[in-house]
Amino acid sequence: MGSKIKSVLNLAWPYLAIALLPVLSVLILSSQIAKNYTDEIVADRQRSVISAVDRVSRKVTSVEELSYMVAQSNSLSSYVLGHSTGSEDLLESARNLRDLLMGVSKNENVAEAYFYDGFIGRIIASSTILDDASIFFRYQYIIADRTPEEVIGELDDMVWSSGFSGTLHVVCDSRPMDVIEYRLTVPINQSIKNPSTLAISLNTQVLFQDLADLAGDGTAYYIFDGDRLIYASSDEYSDLTEAGLGGELSAVEGTDGVYGIARSCNDGRWIIKYFCPDPIRESNMGSIVITLLPTVLLVIASLSLCVFFTHKNNREISELLGLLRGEEGSDAGAGTEYADLKTLHTYANRVAYRNRFYHEKLQEMQKSQRASVLRQLLHGSYANEDNRQAAIATLELQETGNRFAVLCVQLGESAGEYFGDGYTGFGEMILDLLENNIGLDLETVNTSSYEMVCILNSSDNLALANEIISLLSVRIKYQYNVDLQIGVGAQVDSLEDINLSYEQAMETIRFSENTGKNLHFYSQADISDKVVYYPEQTDDKISNYTIAGLADEANAVITDIYVKNFVENSRLLTPEAISLLKMRISSAVLSVADRQDISLSEEARAFMHEKDVKKFFESLKRAIIEMVGNITEKKSGVQNTLAVSINDYIKEHYADSGLNIKQIAWNFHFHENYISNLYRKEYGVNLSSAIEKLRIDRACELLASSDIRVGEVAEAVGYSLDSSFRRAFKKITGVSPAEYRSLHEGGK
Repeated sequence: MGSKIKSVLNLAWPYLAIALLPVLSVLILSSQIAKNYTDEIVADRQRSVISAVDRVSRKVTSVEELSYMVAQSNSLSSYVLGHSTGSEDLLESARNLRDLLMGVSKNENVAEAYFYDGFIGRIIASSTILDDASIFFRYQYIIADRTPEEVIGELDDMVWSSGFSGTLHVVCDSRPMDVIEYRLTVPINQSIKNPSTLAISLNTQVLFQDLADLAGDGTAYYIFDGDRLIYASSDEYSDLTEAGLGGELSAVEGTDGVYGIARSCNDGRWIIKYFCPDPIRESNMGSIVITLLPTVLLVIASLSLCVFFTHKNNREISELLGLLRGEEGSDAGAGTEYADLKTLHTYANRVAYRNRFYHEKLQEMQKSQRASVLRQLLHGSYANEDNRQAAIATLELQETGNRFAVLCVQLGESAGEYFGDGYTGFGEMILDLLENNIGLDLETVNTSSYEMVCILNSSDNLALANEIISLLSVRIKYQYNVDLQIGVGAQVDSLEDINLSYEQAMETIRFSENTGKNLHFYSQADISDKVVYYPEQTDDKISNYTIAGLADEANAVITDIYVKNFVENSRLLTPEAISLLKMRISSAVLSVADRQDISLSEEARAFMHEKDVKKFFESLKRAIIEMVGNITEKKSGVQNTLAVSINDYIKEHYADSGLNIKQIAWNFHFHENYISNLYRKEYGVNLSSAIEKLRIDRACELLASSDIRVGEVAEAVGYSLDSSFRRAFKKITGVSPAEYRSLHEGGK
């Protein structure tokens, strides 16, 4: 017994000696990893802040560009010119400016857009025109803690400048919100002190959403326009805003564990200062765990390995020891002991290596088999119910009692440019990211080189999905600048129905790709072929407007189809429905070209091969513009002849009571507006006025040369109502039919 124990100890000590060096190495490496871990925490927070500031900068720049677009627009120029010339059409110019501001206010960052005419005290807003500006600031755009007179006085005090206001607490259209106004003075009359002001109110909740997403307990950010504070998320660090901050996240001097960073945006005009508690102090326990845990685990593993192999192979070692000594169960001489132990050590190392090799192979086979089962469940490949139930049982997931949902992640085409073609480590990269940051052992399957599926099986799958989407959007989409599509299917009660959730997740991704809408959850949209918006009159409107040369009106119809199907509502159209919609509206456009015998250029026909929905509709509108140009050019050579034919037609049919512009347009196969504009251009009068004048001229001849009753004369020249005839007659001749007859009785 003592000899056996001695042999076991002699066999075990080399394992302990070999494990000592890795333990020391791991201890040193863990210390370095802990340092890198804390540095990465600060760097990760800094990257998030810089990314959020960049997105805020882009939003503010886009709003400034909107303001200069309005300031340089024809609508505002016409209004300003009307002031200078005293035009009577000033109100019409105001309406056009109101319509332009209505379009500006639809920008997601804009709460309200208005123009204050300081010369006459008028307000032109996105939805109203008020000659008394105080009414607007009292009832429609209420600024807290300020009277309308104070607001108007502040606008009047602006002189040839532009800038941002501080935070304003307002009630806009009955909605309380915080805004920052970007104001731009617009000169109307150089001789007056108070120029007029164009103001665009920025919705701070939307504008600073990216910064707000970073905010948490003890976190705050402050926005400075030059040296002036215009927005503060809280007053927690207001006494530190004057501290010197650099462009990198670092400890603020003179504070106990407060970190800060200052970043410029909006072309250096704004300074955003961000403060947060010491992120490293919050992770000290994590550093200790990272440092000690691997070492402790390695020591335990080494000891366990020694015990495992010595116990498992004890019988084999005893038999081999007896064979090497030449007599089973007897003690060996001192001269053979060293050789016996050396041979045993070699033999034990081989056994341990073989066991590790087979164990790793077994784990790989189990993982591969598990992935194969999940793939077949996702695609519904089990035709036999018994086989499917047996496969589900091997996963041992049903026992949790939680519901299941599928989250699918796909990389876009830009991934090939970043990671390189043939990259196969996408799934492992995502899995490592999720395990390191979320800490859950998720069931994942790589369905292709750039697609990975997660099986969610937690008590709150919705919250888990939102956490994964947020993590991947920041760490993959923004850090690597790679297109990322994520779809989440509805929850199901059993793995038997997991293929339904997978199909829904894929449909959600296809919808995002086709429409450009950032939608992740299948439950947020309505999937149906029947939700396609396409009114019955759409084809006729496109045809009539195009033939009439009204490109803007025809494109407005096309834009309405796009907005109603892909922007205003969360219509999750199936690929078949989208394909049918594109085919139908393409046919409407091409049929116009065929009927008018117009050949479209290759560039104009690009919509026929465009897969992206938004680009398809933009290309379709360019085709309309080219067609209208071709139709207009084609018609220019025959307009004079057409005008003469129309004039001859009304001379021939003036006695027909049904003769009107609509009937003439139908007879000549042109739009009413086109017919009317063509006739006025050729003869200098409106078509309806020409018909009325011709009828009254013929009535005058009948009244002067015959005794026919007035009612019969009216009917003879195309009036079905005697009262209508009398009004028209007196309007043109200045006298009634009876008076005209009495004045011309000598001509009978």
